[in-house]
Amino acid sequence: MAVGRSATSGIPLVRLGLAAAVAAGVAIWAWHTPARAAPPASPGVQAPAPLRVAVPVAAINFLPIFVGQARGYFLEEGIQLDIVQMNPPLSVPALLNDEVQLNGASSVVLRAAVQGAPLRILLFDLERYSSFLVARPEIQAIADLRGRRVGAGAPGTASDTAARLALRTAGLEVPRDVELVPLPEGGPALFAALEQDQVQAVVLPAGDNVRARHQGYRELLYLGELLEAPYSGWGVTTAKLQSDRPLLQRWVRAQLRSLIATRDDPAGAAEVAAGQFNLAPDDALAATQAQVRAISRTRPGYATPEALARLLTFDILPPLGLTESPVPIDQLVDFSLLEEARAELGSGSGRLGQDPAVAERR
Repeated sequence: MAVGRSATSGIPLVRLGLAAAVAAGVAIWAWHTPARAAPPASPGVQAPAPLRVAVPVAAINFLPIFVGQARGYFLEEGIQLDIVQMNPPLSVPALLNDEVQLNGASSVVLRAAVQGAPLRILLFDLERYSSFLVARPEIQAIADLRGRRVGAGAPGTASDTAARLALRTAGLEVPRDVELVPLPEGGPALFAALEQDQVQAVVLPAGDNVRARHQGYRELLYLGELLEAPYSGWGVTTAKLQSDRPLLQRWVRAQLRSLIATRDDPAGAAEVAAGQFNLAPDDALAATQAQVRAISRTRPGYATPEALARLLTFDILPPLGLTESPVPIDQLVDFSLLEEARAELGSGSGRLGQDPAVAERR
């Protein structure tokens, strides 16, 4: 086991020898937020249950789960949360092999489910894509990217889809007019490619766009304006949903509280973002406010059938060469645990959807 440090957060990282990564010869990095430590279990009291969740990138796109961990929501539900950063193509085999129990790379989870994998999405953090198209200073507008190169995630990822949609607003098509260059998602590789002029624009998550502005790069478009579809969804196997439903219920309740706390208390969430992603306080607040734009004000966690259909059309199906899903939409998601959590939290707060802890702070 090797130890390193995150290039974005400075938090210690631990390389994990997961079977899926070993088989592919790819390193997986895990990091731990400064969460409340679990107290020693008293006699007769059950210790917190371990639960490992995977995210595709250490970025503010996944801020709510870090907020919940920092505030102790998961420990309050009897969960010892372990968050690992994992390459999306590896995360589905790891999920199916129970090496991780939840997977936040919802695009690859849904793509696998459409192809018959026994997977479901339990909730979505975001109701729209929350990243930005950012360019080198000499690029004044999206139209100026004709004949240039744009960095995004691997083909079929949300950032790849969003980049294509952004380019189309200026009549540009890939690969006819613009070359899309697959790059690791997250700041370091993308900033390096911009600085070295390997690409002239990149898709950056909220938070990194603030850093980019400080470095003189130009923000061309908030991609949530184009991609109004659910993202940062949390996938689970149907077997785990059946065998560990009470544990997953507690996780969903904690994650819903985390979403509400991030949405309703952006200043408090920004404090977590500053430490987690190595941002100055003002930058953390600006990035958090950008992220909050993508969290539902009315039904956090949910996605309507219409929104799911847009997600399938724009993001999930095209890389598979499909125009229609062979699996019905209601077999790709399971919001039953979310419904239960919403009912429980709604009955215990001053207004439906507001976390009682946030209400107390106010």
